Amino acid sequence: MFEQEVTLNRFLLKYLNGMMQDVDDADLAKRLADGGNSALWILGHLAIVADSTGRVFGLPPLQSKEWRRTFNPGTDGEVPDAGEVPDAGEFTKQQMLDAIHQGYKQLYPAAEAAEAEVMAEPHGIGLLNGSGLETRSDFVAHILTTHMAMHIGQLSYWRRQNGGAIIV
Repeated sequence: MFEQEVTLNRFLLKYLNGMMQDVDDADLAKRLADGGNSALWILGHLAIVADSTGRVFGLPPLQSKEWRRTFNPGTDGEVPDAGEVPDAGEFTKQQMLDAIHQGYKQLYPAAEAAEAEVMAEPHGIGLLNGSGLETRSDFVAHILTTHMAMHIGQLSYWRRQNGGAIIV
């Protein structure tokens, strides 16, 4: 059902990989002077959102509860030391990118095989009430495309504020 959205998500993931290629692990936790989120929080957030979206399809969670508490929507962007989050390792760029790819890769077969009738049901996500996204289909399409694109835009801004080049 979501073949086009999966194609766009794969494109966005390749773009994300290129954008993060020259970012050092030591810089991931830098927050912006204007209070913007760190690259680490954005990457962790993308990982847990992909993971959480799997619930729409009955998929098991891939990330720990601690990861979800740290990177969920509505968290303040302050990321604790990796030692405070079990199974976090060092919060490396590669670890974060692997978690993102793993989460979306798990979604693809379920999204492509989704039944239109089930996806037409309300999503039941309180955070999105009144957003204009009303169905499971709206939610999944958003996560695969516009949600990822919005956070890639934040990473682009973060890069520019930290002296990084524009990635095209």
